[in-house]
Amino acid sequence: MSKPPQTHDMMIVFDAETGRAAGVTELKKAITDIINFVSVADCFDRIGVLAYRNYDYADEKVIEWSGWCRPSSRSSPLSADQLLKFVEDLEMPTVGSASKSNCASKAALANAYLQMRSNGTVVLLYAHAPPMLGLEDISGPYYRAEQEFLPKKYGKLGDCFKNWINCANGLAGTARVASGLKKAVVFSFTLGSAHNLNDDTSYWSPYLYLSAVTQGNLFRTIYSRRVIFRLTIGLLLFWMRADGNIDIPESIRISYTFDPDLLYTVSEANLATLCGSNYSNITPTKPTMLHNEIPLLLHGDVITHQKQANKLTSRNVAREYINGTALYKDFIAKHLNRIIKTNVSGIAFHPLYGQLFRTVCEKQTGDKVKTALLQEFRAQVNLIADDKDKRQTQNWLEESYTLFHEINEKISALPAHLQFPLVYIPPDQDDSGLTRIQLLSMWESCDMDTLKPLGDILSQVHYVKEEKDMPDNKSRLWPCLAPRIPLALMGNKDPGKF
Repeated sequence: MSKPPQTHDMMIVFDAETGRAAGVTELKKAITDIINFVSVADCFDRIGVLAYRNYDYADEKVIEWSGWCRPSSRSSPLSADQLLKFVEDLEMPTVGSASKSNCASKAALANAYLQMRSNGTVVLLYAHAPPMLGLEDISGPYYRAEQEFLPKKYGKLGDCFKNWINCANGLAGTARVASGLKKAVVFSFTLGSAHNLNDDTSYWSPYLYLSAVTQGNLFRTIYSRRVIFRLTIGLLLFWMRADGNIDIPESIRISYTFDPDLLYTVSEANLATLCGSNYSNITPTKPTMLHNEIPLLLHGDVITHQKQANKLTSRNVAREYINGTALYKDFIAKHLNRIIKTNVSGIAFHPLYGQLFRTVCEKQTGDKVKTALLQEFRAQVNLIADDKDKRQTQNWLEESYTLFHEINEKISALPAHLQFPLVYIPPDQDDSGLTRIQLLSMWESCDMDTLKPLGDILSQVHYVKEEKDMPDNKSRLWPCLAPRIPLALMGNKDPGKF
């Protein structure tokens, strides 16, 4: 008997203090963008945010937890709006205050463990400083304060998280802790500025070990809303096996060359040693483009991308909208509008929402929605400062809406007797497609990356001679789900278009 698909949660854990006001502001904006993007995809059952600071704060401010939000569920105890408001209202570090590396990393992970389900949580950890470790030369009053805080706040669970190795093994599901066995995957992002991405890697070794044992990844990146958002969403999209390559600037992926547990007896005292002499046991790579190199994330016998692989395509995201309730459609339109207003280039850097956007803008959803979204989109595109992002966003709009609707209007204008014969692609076929730019470049290239998906598309095309030959379940589908072209349009009236 096959197992049911795994249900997943996304938990964002971040240092809300050490990066100072400027860095934390960028991080909060990126987190807002990530929540908006992921909410529309509806690929996580729950989303939560946990902010941690240092021990100079009152106990209730050291860790702040939003609670869980089910973004598209009306019965969620925390709405998407409330989750975003939680992030917006988080207390900022004092402008000009000195950053202190006494951050409550262990307490943050203890709280995360307390909140998460037994299996299926993806943790996105954004850190600016390493955790406090029990090393004789650097242990001090703040370390002792954390050792006292953990059992005081979390009881027996807190005792399990006093040591970083226990933290990592607890989240990896290889060490039983007080509240029972749980398992998560941790993607760690250690943040800094562009000039120090190549600084002492051993400084970040605790997060490297944590990500390695939980089957995640460690990235060094910068305090930039654009970079953090694109890097994070890129990782999540490839984890969910969405198609496409995503440009990732200013980041370095760091991994172990050899499993450190096979080389050493791991302890807090030798975490830096796990990197090897002269960093001989680490492999840094500077990706400019993310491909399907992110390892499959395993939870027991369940491959975590299994459910999303069948769901997270541009066409299926649009289908979920079409089949959704009126409340769900309002939710999607609201979030698209919010993304457009807050970070319009964020929706356009990947084709995932292309068919969804044009579906929402279809006449069936109401001219008011369509007009409002298009007007807002075009207005926000003009405000994009980065020329590359502006061109990319304009191209996305043309591919997602303008070109599609121009073609659809031509098809609709044909008289009934010219609607057949036609060719169409069934909606249950593979969703891998070509961008307009790729198609336009075909005449000057025999690039296999372009020709292979073209061959896949051509092999899916079905020919229908008369209307009676059209399957009933296909004739009623929205054009965005079952693209069709009557052969009558392949004449001289529209050269090069059909």
